[in-house]
Amino acid sequence: MVENDEGNYQEELSFLEYMLIGTEALHYAVRRYTSPEEHAFFPERLPAPNHKVLEELEFPNLLSDVGNASDVNFNQVLLRKYITEVVPSICQPGDDEQHG
Repeated sequence: MVENDEGNYQEELSFLEYMLIGTEALHYAVRRYTSPEEHAFFPERLPAPNHKVLEELEFPNLLSDVGNASDVNFNQVLLRKYITEVVPSICQPGDDEQHG
């Protein structure tokens, strides 16, 4: 947690987390996470349901009901592997100041 100028505490986010949260908010507004196969990395950070700009869609039941297949979510594993294994294997340590 980091204290801002107003004396409020906010969670400190990495640049990657900040970008993912913003991208997920945009995707949420256009129904991405209404699909049973789609899961946000940060569902607790998605906007309020009234933020959606499109009507709900009805999806065909493609996932098995056995074992709650629609609840399977590997996002935290994928994010951790990306940060701890993929990025270090393709990037030099340090900030290259290329944040685009």
